[in-house]
Amino acid sequence: MRKLIIALAASFLCLNAAAGVKVVPQPLEVKESRWSAKLPSEITIDARKHTELAQTYIDLSSAILGNAGITLSKGGCCAKVKFCISKRVKGQDAYVLKVRGSKVRIKAASEDGLWAGLQTLTQLLVQGLDKNVTIKDKARFRYRGAMLDCGRHFWEVEDVKKFIDMMAVHKLNVFHWHLTEDQGWRIEIKKYPLLTEVGSIRNGGYMTNYEVGAKVDTYVDEPYGGFYTQEDIKEIVAYATAHHILVIPEIEIPGHSVAALASYPWLGCTGGPYEVRKEWGISQDVLCIGKETTLQFCLDVLEEVCELFPGPYVHIGGDEAPRTRWAECPHCQALKEKEGLKTEAELQSWITSKVEDFLAERGKSIIGWDEILEGGVRQSAVVMDWLGKEGGQKAAAAGNDVIMVNKHYCYFDCYQTEDRSQELCAHRRNIPLSKVWEFDPVSGMDEAAQAHVLGIQCNTWTEHLSDFDRVYFMNLPRMSALCEIAWSTTERCPYQEFLQRMEGTMIPLYKAAGWNFAEFYKADFE
Repeated sequence: MRKLIIALAASFLCLNAAAGVKVVPQPLEVKESRWSAKLPSEITIDARKHTELAQTYIDLSSAILGNAGITLSKGGCCAKVKFCISKRVKGQDAYVLKVRGSKVRIKAASEDGLWAGLQTLTQLLVQGLDKNVTIKDKARFRYRGAMLDCGRHFWEVEDVKKFIDMMAVHKLNVFHWHLTEDQGWRIEIKKYPLLTEVGSIRNGGYMTNYEVGAKVDTYVDEPYGGFYTQEDIKEIVAYATAHHILVIPEIEIPGHSVAALASYPWLGCTGGPYEVRKEWGISQDVLCIGKETTLQFCLDVLEEVCELFPGPYVHIGGDEAPRTRWAECPHCQALKEKEGLKTEAELQSWITSKVEDFLAERGKSIIGWDEILEGGVRQSAVVMDWLGKEGGQKAAAAGNDVIMVNKHYCYFDCYQTEDRSQELCAHRRNIPLSKVWEFDPVSGMDEAAQAHVLGIQCNTWTEHLSDFDRVYFMNLPRMSALCEIAWSTTERCPYQEFLQRMEGTMIPLYKAAGWNFAEFYKADFE
């Protein structure tokens, strides 16, 4: 009986959402009136109490809505769009949006909720709302993330802001910024200037091959690189904050660190020489855990990182760190014996715990990929599950908070069709829009474990992406499916209904914004 009730409720929501007004992600409740709405082409936003919120929304949405013939500006007591904080609105990023005639009213539990309501307003305006409507909504997960890899390919400050804009219109609220890699160190650390003087530049590498169906990218034999100054970092963090997005930096420890080794060879077990890596893949050379100077280096770097990023998390990577060098290194073996460690995996756990203690003193928690579980990890560490659901299930069952980023569903650098002849070179897996839609982040978990799932995230790795137009193309429209899973209730509508909503609101929005998007989804319509 309970399953029947849930199914009927889901069917009602689907019919309600599909009736005319289309919103992605799917709201909890949409009620349309038979009375007409007549929103003007010149819309004023009340900026009296929430001035920064209003201005940020106008800046973000003007380009999109301007192409749809709608202008936005700040207004006062007679503004067409007004909003307020209300204690009566309950829930994560919850809001209530009402359109009555030529006026819009948004109430929310917080400014984050007001921001979410404004993104819904943009969708209503883009599709040409012509009826009075009431929308009540709240988010399923508090962590709704997207990662941009700036290590393999460097993105200018304005490109990073474009990525944040793309996140904002999808109601995503956490920007995971991948800043260090074998192929490039991208963040200025004043105590270690060679990290950017040497580590940010590689002597060659692969760039996007624009021949459709090509199996490999084009190798370019010339220097490539770039990095963000600390002022750049502050600018982007401020920009994201204004767009109600938390920024989490990723500083890889102990693997994916060849750019750091090339800058300071004493960080490695062999002492080098090292070169910033030109090829993709995994290097056997990692940070030497056995040297006290390596730990001090990590803490010095993180000290400056903490000053730049005010959020509660620092991602320390921890994935794909081969242990061959540690097994052969006298420094690592001496530390292993001194600390009574049994395996090389426990060496990684040792440095992870030291870093975690350091960050905890500064009010921050660590996030690490699945592999941090292998040598044991404290319950306070957040695990980002990318290998598959097993790591997330194990961590959540043990009481660790988890973020689900399953590589089979959430990696947007992968192909979007089974027919590779239709696409440019991408990562080997096939993840079409329909597969993203199928992702269930809490599959196989009991209620206690589900309570530890903070949310989900999509990843844009950039081995095969060297211009930002491709970043748009690989994320859109897959980000629409990801955001619906992150935001909407567990009783989701059928895929076909989602396609109809997406086609009615997000596709016109992408077109109005001038964002490149993939049209492979059209083959899915029945």
